[in-house]
Amino acid sequence: MFSEKLYATLPPGADRPLSPGGRLVCWAGVLLAALIYALFSLHVPYIGDDYALPVDWMTANGGVKEFSWPRMWNFTAYLRSIDNCRLDNFVFMAMRMALLPKWTLALVVGLSGAFLILGAGQLCSPRRSDLPLVMIAFWGWMTFTFSWPFGTMGIDNSFNVLLPSAMTVWFLVLLRRVASGRLPVPVLVAGGVYAFLCGWIHEGYAVPVGCGLGAWALLRCFRMPWQWWILTAVFAAGALWVVSAPGLWMRFSSVSVGAPVNLKTVLTLSLPVVVLAGLAVVLMACRIRKCALGGCRDHYWHPQAMDVVVAMAFVVSAVIVFKSSPSNPRALWICNLFASLTMFGLLRTVFVRWPATVVKCLAGVALLMIVVFYINVIRTQKRLWDEEQEIERQMAESETGTVYRDYTIAMSKLTLLHPVNAHWRTTLHINSYNDFYPGDKVFAVVPPVLESLTAEMVDWMERSSNGGHDSHERPGFPAKLSGGADVFAYGDELIMPDRRMTMTYWTGTETEVASRGIKCDYECADGRRFDSMESVQIRFRTRDGRSLIYIAPCHVKVTGPYNSVSYVETPSN
Repeated sequence: MFSEKLYATLPPGADRPLSPGGRLVCWAGVLLAALIYALFSLHVPYIGDDYALPVDWMTANGGVKEFSWPRMWNFTAYLRSIDNCRLDNFVFMAMRMALLPKWTLALVVGLSGAFLILGAGQLCSPRRSDLPLVMIAFWGWMTFTFSWPFGTMGIDNSFNVLLPSAMTVWFLVLLRRVASGRLPVPVLVAGGVYAFLCGWIHEGYAVPVGCGLGAWALLRCFRMPWQWWILTAVFAAGALWVVSAPGLWMRFSSVSVGAPVNLKTVLTLSLPVVVLAGLAVVLMACRIRKCALGGCRDHYWHPQAMDVVVAMAFVVSAVIVFKSSPSNPRALWICNLFASLTMFGLLRTVFVRWPATVVKCLAGVALLMIVVFYINVIRTQKRLWDEEQEIERQMAESETGTVYRDYTIAMSKLTLLHPVNAHWRTTLHINSYNDFYPGDKVFAVVPPVLESLTAEMVDWMERSSNGGHDSHERPGFPAKLSGGADVFAYGDELIMPDRRMTMTYWTGTETEVASRGIKCDYECADGRRFDSMESVQIRFRTRDGRSLIYIAPCHVKVTGPYNSVSYVETPSN
């Protein structure tokens, strides 16, 4: 009995076609979403992995940046050996290194976001006529609850998030179609190619979905249509290819399981998971109450094939993510996607019981809120884009590569931290940018007050740091702070003499870098104390060409002047 209900893919009455007006609303929504995400992406500067992957390209090709297919193959083999074999990274790099206009990458991001919304609507709609309303509901839910902060809309990051999400959702739609009837042979062939690409696109999506398909097959006692088996086998082949990358296992084995995490951050970035857990408790309580009243035979929710696949995918993704990288927004996005699809499946029959007028009014209000929200986000991102263009122009004109200026760190809470900013405070971006543009320049952005540092001040800091006879405090010079961290205060900023800085990656390679992360305890002059705060050491050049290290606390509430600074995790070099 359970398996028969499980095998059903659409509820009664769901096969009624969508009205012309409904189709118009759906495609208008798709175009609107594509426009919004494309404009958003268009004004996001290249950050982090957008430079780190081209650096890997240069390493694999002897420092050559120009695109060719043999060099693309070299990069693919190299990345597979040291990191991963994700198709989305290869698509991004083919477009990036071929120097395609940035709007082409933004178009991919825009279409991925739009078709993710359309596919989720297809998957979760109780009836075809409800598709426009479910699309709007899912779009709003995705906008206000998914893990967008901390650079998710960076170009390569969005290729790792929106593109595989959209492809995975439409693969599930394809499987639902196969479960309800046979596909024509040409469509099956095209579907097989698409299934392989979906398995290859990203292991974070392929492994959970593969486990979900296995659970569904087990519940069905392996009695599925032969076309289902073909698509599943091809999907598994693609997943096996991406999972078998040596670099992936090397990277996974380097993850510190059980490392301390910020619970508040994890809960904030995984709201769909929290809501799904609460919904499951409520539904279970209602079910128990109904059984107590003798109404257990009246099933108010019938699981469909994709409900089981998605639910199992959520469980597997949650186990993997919360064991390995619970604070990573891109990893939590995978959990949020499967949790949301599961939740909308559970609520499939709720909205259809409400009056149609009420539902349409709510959908209109939700759509208006989404548009107004993204207008503000895109306006903010455009300002950040202009700021980044000015920074890069100043870097190109600077003899040392260092830019002395303030830039946007804190963001308005009205944006829900969707815009991409503060990348000049992240080690991945600083190190990758300096590696991508090798030479004598040291690219960094530091506060304007540091521009007045002189060679005499640098010499005095080095003598003071080494315990020289001229180590007493001098007016107008940097003041050495207590705490044993060899840190000086200059105005409200923290600096130290230049030191060799290295990082050891999961490949075991120790590399000299331009910045690295540290943890410090801070005692401010006004009595405030901040313990074990994430910070970044950033090498920069003075106007005289001398090298120093700037220490930037990552949290905006940590501000000078300071009394003492001490290391929580002492750097090895």
